[in-house]
Amino acid sequence: MVSHGLEVVASGGAIERQANALIAKKGDEWITAKDTADLARGGNRAAGEIYNETGRYLGRGLSILANSLNPERIIIGGGISLAGELLLNPVKKEFNENTMDVLRNNIEIYLSPLGQDAGVMGAIAMVLNDLVFKYDLVSRHDYL
Repeated sequence: MVSHGLEVVASGGAIERQANALIAKKGDEWITAKDTADLARGGNRAAGEIYNETGRYLGRGLSILANSLNPERIIIGGGISLAGELLLNPVKKEFNENTMDVLRNNIEIYLSPLGQDAGVMGAIAMVLNDLVFKYDLVSRHDYL
């Protein structure tokens, strides 16, 4: 599968690819995004820079969306959100530098408390809305 857009530079897979290319490891051990976050928190400069770069890319992408769509809130989910402030700080810094002043102060950026389950929970919510509340969120689209 070929990845495109932010997935290439600002995802768990992107963090893992960079970490395994830049950080010394033992044998064939694969460094995960979680391992990289732990290393960054422990003072590993390469791991910290990987998260800074990921946050910058994500913050820039979110600023483009915000400048176009003006959302009230942006919620970052998935496994990458488990990095916490390590990711959120560079995201917010880049976002604030690239979002129009009139919008920036009215948009809140959060990390989802659902972590890596955010996508699954969102899909379940859409199906439940269709089945229980009859909002027709799933069946009116060609998702399935």
